[in-house]
Amino acid sequence: MTRAPVCCAKPLEDLRREQGWDVIFGRVKRAGQFQLATMEEKLAIGDLITVVGSSGEIERAAAYLGEKSVEEIDLDRSEFDFRRIFVSSPEVAGRRLKDLNLRKRFGAVITRVRRGDDDFLPNGDLVLELGDRVRVVTHHDNMKAVSRYLGDSYRAVSEVDILTFSGGLALGLLLGILPIPLPGGITFKFGFAGGPLVVALILGTIGHSGKMVWNLPYSANMTLRQIGMVLFLAGIGTRAGYSFLSTFTKGGGILIFGTGIILTCLASLAALWIATAC
Repeated sequence: MTRAPVCCAKPLEDLRREQGWDVIFGRVKRAGQFQLATMEEKLAIGDLITVVGSSGEIERAAAYLGEKSVEEIDLDRSEFDFRRIFVSSPEVAGRRLKDLNLRKRFGAVITRVRRGDDDFLPNGDLVLELGDRVRVVTHHDNMKAVSRYLGDSYRAVSEVDILTFSGGLALGLLLGILPIPLPGGITFKFGFAGGPLVVALILGTIGHSGKMVWNLPYSANMTLRQIGMVLFLAGIGTRAGYSFLSTFTKGGGILIFGTGIILTCLASLAALWIATAC
């Protein structure tokens, strides 16, 4: 991308903030030499810089900085390399990107993050989670050090930390049986379902305590969700099966069943419409 003279005196971070660009700057090619685009970098006329973002944001940045280049310097691996790395280290999970100081420690920059099936651009306040796949750009000599720091172990992100999982579950069960006094001499309990849910929300917000990570890896999280849903539906079916059959076979059962279907569909459509409108 060719630079425009008006931007020469401003660092990239100031330009990105002033123009409201939702982009990530990768590497810069200047006079045949490659370097990472730091936030303090000031571009000069003739520089080529890689910009990562949506097509609309890239068009905005290109129109302001200069013009698009046919040379794809992001594919050049002669000096800088790029690869996808699994986040599996407890030291990294639960921390913000700007707190990791990857640029200063390794001369590296994260240009993309893939969580589950979603790809998005990172920012300094993004909190990494176990199982994230990040695209890292750095010098050849630093790639192994960055991989060790982030973990890069698929096996590690497939396992559940028994200590944090059982500890959080025990705290949730303890909260569930703890009576909470209310005005009028009434006591309230979260129960065995509400207690773990409240504790999970609190610990998930905290993220980590020292080396203890309270977030489950994505794969383990999805597996436990499916198992929990199956057990929940099995319990509901076992308890309500007989009464459902007897009600359905009696007079008016079909009407009640049809009314329940209509109300459930209307509630789902209303929630979908509200979520889409907001």
